[in-house]
Amino acid sequence: MKKITSLTLAALTAGLALGGCGLTKDDDSSSDKGKSSDYKDIIENYFDTVDNGDIEKALKLMYPDDLAKMLEKFGNFDTNEAFQELMNKDIEVLEIKKENDFPDESITEFSDYLGKMKYPLDLMAEYGLKSMDDIQGMDEEKLKEMQDKYSEMEENFKSPYNIDDAYLVNVKYKVNDDEKNSEMLIYYVDGEGWNVDESMWKYINKSKKASSNSSASTLGKGYASALCDIENRDNADVSGTYIICSDSSKNVNVPDDLDINKLDEYAENYFYKKDDFDYFVVIEDGCTVFSALNSKNKEGKVGTFPANSIPVKEDDHISTESSDDKEYNLDELYDMAVELVK
Repeated sequence: MKKITSLTLAALTAGLALGGCGLTKDDDSSSDKGKSSDYKDIIENYFDTVDNGDIEKALKLMYPDDLAKMLEKFGNFDTNEAFQELMNKDIEVLEIKKENDFPDESITEFSDYLGKMKYPLDLMAEYGLKSMDDIQGMDEEKLKEMQDKYSEMEENFKSPYNIDDAYLVNVKYKVNDDEKNSEMLIYYVDGEGWNVDESMWKYINKSKKASSNSSASTLGKGYASALCDIENRDNADVSGTYIICSDSSKNVNVPDDLDINKLDEYAENYFYKKDDFDYFVVIEDGCTVFSALNSKNKEGKVGTFPANSIPVKEDDHISTESSDDKEYNLDELYDMAVELVK
């Protein structure tokens, strides 16, 4: 059995993340977009389209034209629960309210994601594949050829989609007699018009958040192990409540006789990538009770350990509680921690 390649995984990710679509209609998608100057028209159009069960048109409202056509060719929307829940229901849009602009770096990430989703589908079409399952039955030489092309794309990737503008909007709508709210991304593709996305940007954000939380966990556990090392090897006193930061000038209440340089050195044995991040850890009597970080280039999400939490005080000890999915930047979390440690 051939092993699953990076190309296979990319194609599978594209198919699973979007649900796919088993469609045959091949008309001009630009007419469905309407190229309206008002993104609200696209949202109204989207809900009407889903309500009517017109998945073909819905795809063209959701994705750039060429990507929508590729998804029509290779997928199966029969199992897409989000659409099934809304199809052929009595839907009424009550209010469309712009929340905020989508940050430039997030627009770039979203554009890249669209491009990387389309490329493996283009390769499948180029090699005459009819479904993702066909990859496993390919000739070894052809499979290697596809892998090489995919690797070259990854090394020299440039998204084919220029997204001029994007907003997050809150849509209040009624399904039968039940009122619902949905946060949606509205994005304008140069040369095509507005598109609406309800799930993919959330999927991207969740993936990035999970990765950052994992790094924060490694950081926190790394310092916990480093504290044990410095206590056992160097007889250091690690008691007290204090904060250690990647920027040592922001350390708070660190014991005078604790060798921070050596502690950092020990911590690096457990998290060798720690210098790629801005971070802080909150320590109480030799235990890491909270940690938070963000990549130095600020391209990722802020991660915390425990995941998705904020530091709080409980019975004179530092503890944590859920952040209820609210996003805090690293400085805000640091300021919370400093107030607790003082």
